[in-house]
Amino acid sequence: MRVFSPFRAPKKPIVDRFFWCKVITLLPILLLIPMVSIAETSLTLSEAIQRSFAKHPELRAFNYRQAAADGMAQQARIGSRPKLGLSVEDGFGSGDYSGADNLQSTLSISWVLEGELLEQRGRSADARKRLITDEQAIKKLDVAAETARQFLSVVIFQQRKELAADARAQAESVVKELSKRMDAGKSLFADKLRAEAELARADIALEDLDHEIRGAKRMLATQWSARQLDFDTASGSLAIATGKVNYEELAQQLSSHPHVQKLLTQERVAQSEIALAKTEAQSRWQFSTGVRRFENTDDYALVAGFTVPLGGEQRNRGRMTALAAERDAYRADADAVQLVLEARLYVLLQEFQHAQHVVGALREQIIPTLEQAQKEARNAYQLGRYSYQDWRGVQQELLATRSHLLDSQFKAQLTRVEIERLTGLPLLANNEVNL
Repeated sequence: MRVFSPFRAPKKPIVDRFFWCKVITLLPILLLIPMVSIAETSLTLSEAIQRSFAKHPELRAFNYRQAAADGMAQQARIGSRPKLGLSVEDGFGSGDYSGADNLQSTLSISWVLEGELLEQRGRSADARKRLITDEQAIKKLDVAAETARQFLSVVIFQQRKELAADARAQAESVVKELSKRMDAGKSLFADKLRAEAELARADIALEDLDHEIRGAKRMLATQWSARQLDFDTASGSLAIATGKVNYEELAQQLSSHPHVQKLLTQERVAQSEIALAKTEAQSRWQFSTGVRRFENTDDYALVAGFTVPLGGEQRNRGRMTALAAERDAYRADADAVQLVLEARLYVLLQEFQHAQHVVGALREQIIPTLEQAQKEARNAYQLGRYSYQDWRGVQQELLATRSHLLDSQFKAQLTRVEIERLTGLPLLANNEVNL
């Protein structure tokens, strides 16, 4: 018999014990959930371009155009249908031919020899299919370049925000130092107020850049028809390589540019149409064969015949002359386009090489010098040799130069993107951002 003791602690309910065991078991997992939810997702330029290639609305239309061209090429190789004919003679007239006793009926089938013609029609259709492929290649280069430009816009706003964050941290540090110096009687209250105003402006600049980044990311996402963002940052750098670029080597690639290739394909299409016009002008024999029945004798006989159209290539001479002129025009246009591309490439390369020089000078000479000047100005201010305005002026000059470096790098990257769009090749193998 169990005796109740007031000093014995009652056991906790089994349900409560199980509940706390589960909480203790799941606690490490629950602690990890916030860490997973706040992890940032980044997007590279290569991923952005692949998304654009897959879902850009103008590129998707080419799939349907290509399917239509495939159907037309298939149809071009199908010849005319054979014709089945029935004719009656010597019946339902007058006298001996008033009835059907002397009736003759003929059942025949006729067809046209089109072997060479169908083959040439197929070649012409295939040439037109290649024209769609060239147009698609042009559009892909344009889409890749536009995606790269939008991507670089996100990158520069991100880096401007980093620079603005550094400026804000610097402004906050200045406020703290001026507060200490003012308490020690070494600084004016007006200087502290000016520093606090500078800190407030730095906060506004950071907020403005947040808006710019959100807008730039949304514009980038429209390249693949997205209305919701599934990435937080654009993973890339504006730094440009300092290697030299050979104009002659790049200019040789212009002959394979899709714009030039499209005109050459149009030239080949015109040449194919000329060959088709010649083939169509040739006489094509039409054969027929069948069976004839004689009602008066109840007999059957075989009938056969052929038809030869008269005339020759003269019938299509005007069309062939027009197509030949069109073919020559495409060749002349291709030469002209390549000449313009070469001139455009030369100008862009001059701009890019100048940008390389500017970026190199800012990064290797001017900014290090200003960083040293900032340290010296800070020391001079602490020793009372510099005013707050002089010290702050050196800081602002360094920040402005860093901003100038970002703008120069951004301009150089945009120029490089345009060069790659012209040539279809990466400008420098060690670039961090290329098409």
